Amino acid sequence: MTEDRHNNRLLNALSDEDYGLIARNLEEVDLTRGYYLAKAGQASSHVYFPSHGIASVIAVSAMGRRAEAGMVGLEGFAPVASVVPASYGPFDVVVQVPGHGSRLDLEAFQESFEANPGFRDVILRAARQSR
Repeated sequence: MTEDRHNNRLLNALSDEDYGLIARNLEEVDLTRGYYLAKAGQASSHVYFPSHGIASVIAVSAMGRRAEAGMVGLEGFAPVASVVPASYGPFDVVVQVPGHGSRLDLEAFQESFEANPGFRDVILRAARQSR
């Protein structure tokens, strides 16, 4: 790796070649408090790679009950459900500590995930660690 990639550890774990394949599609974004990175039961349009700030992963039951199930920050990405074709899960992911990061259009993310073994390996390692 030859450059700092917005302080996101997952993006920094990519080889220069793998990063280059997604870099043109990354969009910088401010992550304000209360901003939803994902909503339970809804398809996401983007995958987020926070550089600063923290988002809560909140499990939402069928009855609407909510409980914090985890957090995501500069070590990973959200929503984790983006690695499966349905692209939605039972979690709200909402920013609690404001910051910024990058986002990738879901279609570009899934194309890179399918076509690029290096990218896929880094994403899957991060997804396993987020459990």
